[in-house]
Amino acid sequence: MAKYTLTKETQILNKATLYRIQYENGDLGGFIESEKNLSQDGAARVSGAAQVSGAARVYGAAQVSGAAQVSGDARVYGDAQVSGAAQVSGAARVYGAAQVSGAARVYGDAQVYGDAWVYGAAQVSGDARVSGDARVSSDAQVSSAALYLHAKVLNYSADAYRLKDKTLFLRYGCEGMSIADWRTNLCALCVKYVPSHCDLYERTLTALFDLVEAVFAKGSEGKIAKIVKQEKESK
Repeated sequence: MAKYTLTKETQILNKATLYRIQYENGDLGGFIESEKNLSQDGAARVSGAAQVSGAARVYGAAQVSGAAQVSGDARVYGDAQVSGAAQVSGAARVYGAAQVSGAARVYGDAQVYGDAWVYGAAQVSGDARVSGDARVSSDAQVSSAALYLHAKVLNYSADAYRLKDKTLFLRYGCEGMSIADWRTNLCALCVKYVPSHCDLYERTLTALFDLVEAVFAKGSEGKIAKIVKQEKESK
């Protein structure tokens, strides 16, 4: 038995006609261009005012909701979630337990997967790969290895990227600011969060700042740089 049917309620998107769907329990869902866009199997859902069009596909247990749009040849699958006003297009892939929300855009051949979260007005494009527990937010634009770096440092995640104004931004733990501001405030932050391990954190994070600046200055191309550096806190 089909888990949903196409209703007569329609919307026009880029000259294509999209149909609101209705699930077998009577609930109304979002809009799709054809049954090719949303699998009749599995727990995948398109809900709210969300739109899926073109050759895009949503399957597995993926959820597309809010006013989100999935188009082109994009794929959203696994336990992934696309919500808010987010857009996934081109040949982009969002899968695993990844989330794309807010006004974020993922397009081109980009992939967001694992437990990664892309939100705010962030853009991920080209052949970028954002994975693990990475967080890409604000007005970040990620398109190559020269623009994004994910690390695990002293048991906390670190995500570095360039903002539109070319500023190097680093989110570490619950704090996020430019590399320049990190250098200025590092001592005070260490006293605030890890007073008994200040020396270790200052040395390690200073090395991380140097590494981030070196990686971005190189302008190397290729896959996203993923650096895993775990160090145990000194007793």
